[in-house]
Amino acid sequence: MVESEGASLELFSFLKGTGLTWRDIVRQAQKTPDTRWLRELQRSIALASNNERFRPVQAVYHTQTGSYQPQLSKKEVRIDGSTRFHVHFVDTVVAPLSEVQNDFGMLATLLRLGLRFRYEVIERFRKLSRCRVGGANTAPCADLVRQLCEAVEVIENDALSRGAEKMDRDAVMGLFESDEDQAAMADVQDSWDEARAVLFSQDPPPSSEDLVRVLARMRVINYTFMTLGTRRFHELVRTRWADATPAREALAA
Repeated sequence: MVESEGASLELFSFLKGTGLTWRDIVRQAQKTPDTRWLRELQRSIALASNNERFRPVQAVYHTQTGSYQPQLSKKEVRIDGSTRFHVHFVDTVVAPLSEVQNDFGMLATLLRLGLRFRYEVIERFRKLSRCRVGGANTAPCADLVRQLCEAVEVIENDALSRGAEKMDRDAVMGLFESDEDQAAMADVQDSWDEARAVLFSQDPPPSSEDLVRVLARMRVINYTFMTLGTRRFHELVRTRWADATPAREALAA
């Protein structure tokens, strides 16, 4: 059974006082194009029900009136042995990519993800030293790999909820005009695929040396992309928004 206030029920187009089950919420939510948040939230609840650690939901629930970030905030065990989970839908101003359907929207979103990657992955693990491996000292390396994978997945899930599934390789390369820049972007994407494959490898898992090399490679990938991307964004503003300059000068006069 679901207990909710009227404001939360309105997010799913239900009237106040309606008796609902979770199945009703799922059925209504599945009418929207992006249901990643639903899968993430259900996985979090499943883990929490077994007292296992879970990651915060990154995907966003987009409605006609706004966008909301689901947060599993509390697990409550009642006297009768039943369990109730408290879920908050937090208002967010980040719109899906589909609302900005041009080069500016795609490039701005990519740069935002690159900025997050810089500080949530690269800077966070910047001081990482070589993991000790062998015997009882294997765990620290495995734990760091898990943390890194989780940090990367958090950003990837956020990107997908914003519409990043529309950002295929050709679309990203198409943001750049010169052959040189397109070739550089192709190298960036190839390098990312290779580095990510090593980080997420299960058989065998990455060694301490692999981890150090992956982090160094990701730093180069991030720097290269942000350098190309910010320069291209500046070019787009200068060339496509230049017609606004005379109007601004006239207004100032």
